[in-house]
Amino acid sequence: MDPRQVRRLAEQSANFGFLKEHPLLVWYGAGAELLVYVDAQAAMFKIRAFGDELAKDLVRRTGARPFSSRTPRPARRSPVKWPSTDGARGRFAERTG
Repeated sequence: MDPRQVRRLAEQSANFGFLKEHPLLVWYGAGAELLVYVDAQAAMFKIRAFGDELAKDLVRRTGARPFSSRTPRPARRSPVKWPSTDGARGRFAERTG
């Protein structure tokens, strides 16, 4: 990947130019931007590659460990404790008969 070409892509891009310190992200993002009306399938491929690279970069920067399909995920619990509606249903059923 030629740095001059990446710099030119960053300068032409309305949405990805600010990423010029990250050449691979500029390459994929601005490339998708250029292809979106010409070859939508290629644009989707590039924007997916952009998302993959962005995720890898975030994992590297934060030190987070990505989940694998073999690693059990922690159980997710709702932050809201919903009241039971059994009583309301019973009262409604009694009134409607």
